[in-house]
Amino acid sequence: MKRPLLGIVMLALVWLIFILNTLAFEHYWYWIYEWFDIPMHFLGGFWVGGTIIWILGTFLKRRFASTRGGYLLSVVGLAMVIGLLWELFEFSIDTFITFHMNDIIDTLSDLSMDFLGATVAHVLFSRQKDTPALTPHEESSSVDTLLG
Repeated sequence: MKRPLLGIVMLALVWLIFILNTLAFEHYWYWIYEWFDIPMHFLGGFWVGGTIIWILGTFLKRRFASTRGGYLLSVVGLAMVIGLLWELFEFSIDTFITFHMNDIIDTLSDLSMDFLGATVAHVLFSRQKDTPALTPHEESSSVDTLLG
């Protein structure tokens, strides 16, 4: 998928997530259908992973890790950091506003879906010739590229 098209797809996906989330709160889907947050976290992880791939491919082509493993680790790792920050946000809301605590199983399920979504995004979108993972680089070391 070409970079501009990937950006448009990610923009459309974030709007879909926003609309579904709004409807879910308005119609109590998160409480009526306890499983509803599972596909939402998958979509969120997919969106974060796809957006990271788009950003890295668009703005950091020459400054990124040249190995497929380093690229996967970076995309999924960044997505997991964002997923953890989201879980901290949920914990804060649950603790200080709604006074309803979800258990550790819910948190682990959410993070698993974030991970799976980001991984699927990587598999689908990093096979293109213009991704940093498949572009030969002049740099000698992936670590130097990431840090420098």
